[in-house]
Amino acid sequence: MNWPAKLSINAWGGRTDPCESTLDVDWRRWVLGDGIPVPPRRFMALSKPPERGDWRDPDVGWGLILPYGEDLDEAAAGRVEDAPEPIQRLFEHRSQPNNGRVQTPPLFRWHPSFTGRYHRLRRYYPDGRHEDLSIVGSSRGVGIGKIPEYLLICASPKRIPWSLQFVLNGAMLVGRLDLSNAGIDNYVSALIDDWSDAKARPDASLVWSAFNGSTDLGRLARDTIAVPVVEGLRTGPELGAGLCFMDGRDDTADVAALMSTLAMLAPGLIVTTSHGYTNPADNHELTGASLGTLVDANREKLETAALLTAWSPEGAIWYAHACCSAGSEGRNRYAGLVAKDRQLDRMLEGIAALGDHCAPLPRALLAAERPLRAFVGHVQPTFDWSLRERETSQPLTGALTHALTDELYRLRPVAMAFRRSFHDALILHTLYEQTLRDYNNGNGDLGLALALRLTAIDRSSMVVLGDPTVTLAPEVSPE
Repeated sequence: MNWPAKLSINAWGGRTDPCESTLDVDWRRWVLGDGIPVPPRRFMALSKPPERGDWRDPDVGWGLILPYGEDLDEAAAGRVEDAPEPIQRLFEHRSQPNNGRVQTPPLFRWHPSFTGRYHRLRRYYPDGRHEDLSIVGSSRGVGIGKIPEYLLICASPKRIPWSLQFVLNGAMLVGRLDLSNAGIDNYVSALIDDWSDAKARPDASLVWSAFNGSTDLGRLARDTIAVPVVEGLRTGPELGAGLCFMDGRDDTADVAALMSTLAMLAPGLIVTTSHGYTNPADNHELTGASLGTLVDANREKLETAALLTAWSPEGAIWYAHACCSAGSEGRNRYAGLVAKDRQLDRMLEGIAALGDHCAPLPRALLAAERPLRAFVGHVQPTFDWSLRERETSQPLTGALTHALTDELYRLRPVAMAFRRSFHDALILHTLYEQTLRDYNNGNGDLGLALALRLTAIDRSSMVVLGDPTVTLAPEVSPE
């Protein structure tokens, strides 16, 4: 029974309005009588937030970023007909029913002429309308005026630059495909099918660490990345049983052994630490063709064609910690840091002269007939100070090893697995600015500011190549 909104009595109080009132907030106590406890009023909390790992949830979502071609009109910009046919298939496949109708994923375009091109995304709707949405301030999801958590950039970094992906990494979960039409077809077909017949074993992992000598940076990468990853995987018997560690300290980390072990083991996760090939710095064509290719302890580089002859990626995920393993950026962020006209300076300038460029190894692996799921690497050289705290010698790679030994094995989407590393970049930039302010006020350590800036650039230049939603293996529902 409903209770009255208010009660009135037939008494005269000397006023013209009726003598009436709403019920007291505790009127139930009057009904129940003195001394009888009143059931507490129940606070109705909001429902649980969406699971960020579920890109299918409309409050999370997946979207596509394409270049804005000069020949597009506004109406065509809201559709994907200019994209490669496999991307059109993926876009249609990821459309979802919503209130009885099909809702297409959000579509964004980027062009260097757009106002606010690095802090807003221009979203186009099927009817040709568009709006510029703040990367930081917008709500997440697929609804009107929102930006999804997961974004796939489908373009060469020459058309949609790395710098946009670096910014997006701090706010969203982002991947990129820069492949030929045939390569995109291979990748999208596997993605839609979720690598159902892939032979890569999620219970098998390969860690390969190559270096030259005890003072080599590769040795530091072994100690701060490869060894902690191996130790982390060994803590879980089900993970450690399928682990193979090819340790450069034992002279087992050469490219021939890497290729044969990949073929024999078929690992689902591959972690490599090594130098990345950048020579000759003054020959852009040759450098671009081999940029970031892994180099072993004998200074032999991993030839991509030979690798794909010996082994098929089969849905593995590969993390490569090597100079420019994911590509190069068309600016030298370290200009003025190292002595001019020395080898390192010439190398940094030569890499920057390549422009925004995707490295050939991940492009080949993601475009293979039975492709890789994702490749995670760096679009910059990596420095020794970005791996270890200079005063305490503490490794600075905890977020990275956590992603590789925990998050991926919880079947987090690959971009979500590395989110802590991306967030670390934001913290490091803030710490750098604070340390610089302290120094300018006479109470700071300029060497610490240098280390913080180097490490911040290192973390912010890490990227995911491939779709950001892929996981180490399909999730199997319990019976």
